[in-house]
Amino acid sequence: MTVESQLSLVGDLAADVSEVVTDELSRLAASTDRSGSVADGLPLAVVRAHSVADVRATMRIASAHRVPVVPRGAGTGLAGGAHGVGRLKRTWLEPELGADSINVQQRIKAALDLLGILNPGVGF
Repeated sequence: MTVESQLSLVGDLAADVSEVVTDELSRLAASTDRSGSVADGLPLAVVRAHSVADVRATMRIASAHRVPVVPRGAGTGLAGGAHGVGRLKRTWLEPELGADSINVQQRIKAALDLLGILNPGVGF
């Protein structure tokens, strides 16, 4: 993603969503859970939705820019459950879970992510 497209995305979000933060501390806080496990990278921005309209606008804008959205709840995922399997962990995924499990997970993701925008290239 180019710097220009990143700026465009953040600008579109800021124009239509109640609260969008891009400071490093907020992005770092959003990339971890209470276990202390930290994701492989930081999000470009953090949307703090205040309404259903904020969620709708976020999803519409993310879809238009073809960028993934990772929802975050209370940050209580176990051992990094707040984020998906990162690129750095991909080599250990099949030996750990087995080929059949990976195949099922890939089919579920394909069925739920028809546009291929949820964590593209990450995990599967």
